Amino acid sequence: TTDDFTKTSTLDINSIEHQAAYVLAKQYRSVKTGDRLGFPVFGTSHNLLGFYTGSTLNADADAFTHIDVLDEFGETELDQAKHILIDARESGNDEVHSIKDYGNFRNLMEHALIYDANKERIANQLPSASTSPNLG
Repeated sequence: TTDDFTKTSTLDINSIEHQAAYVLAKQYRSVKTGDRLGFPVFGTSHNLLGFYTGSTLNADADAFTHIDVLDEFGETELDQAKHILIDARESGNDEVHSIKDYGNFRNLMEHALIYDANKERIANQLPSASTSPNLG
């Protein structure tokens, strides 16, 4: 489980807005623990900044876990994450959301949360629904 000290406050989430460029609207889980990490947030150079968790119903539930506090992400995993984003962008994957399309980080994340919730709702109606993928 990710400890509270590894997550940033709402104020720090506001500061990440200046670095964030993309989010994949797909929640990832830790390969080591299976715990939900959240939505991967990337900078303009496609570098993984960390993971966002939140709720469209409760802004106080917002949290951002910076990549530096997650010990399971070394050079190989960070490079893989970068390529996942690049491949998704190049293929036109609709899970890629850009801050340019939504104006600010909060709107970007709200759209990612709604997209994920709708996708999950549809998947739960299908007999072969899959679980959230692992990053790595």
